Amino acid sequence: LALYGVFIYIITNKFAVTTGAASSSNLLRSTGDAIASSQKQQQLTPSSAAVPAEKDPTIKDFCGLCQWKDQGFNCNERVEWSVSQKEVTEDEAKLANLRYCVNANGCQGKLNDEGFMDCEEQTDV
Repeated sequence: LALYGVFIYIITNKFAVTTGAASSSNLLRSTGDAIASSQKQQQLTPSSAAVPAEKDPTIKDFCGLCQWKDQGFNCNERVEWSVSQKEVTEDEAKLANLRYCVNANGCQGKLNDEGFMDCEEQTDV
């Protein structure tokens, strides 16, 4: 916002110098008016900062009832397998598989016909 005010000041100053039409007090007044107008416009239009950003899933969002990668087993079974075969902790296994094991409803809801929770792969995990 401050850069916008400086920009307006420079443009109006250049215009005043080339035309000889504006005094320095008029320049300051017009710059102040431009900044006030810009602030009013920002209040009327929604800003991206006002929109809540979607949070990245954490281990608390893990849903073991999700079908793992369209396979015939769920995420809990995949975590158990990872712990026994890869010798990792349960939390490490959950984090490693989190992108396939998050449900938008927080693992609350009905199971599908195959007995799994409907979950979508997370692309940003």
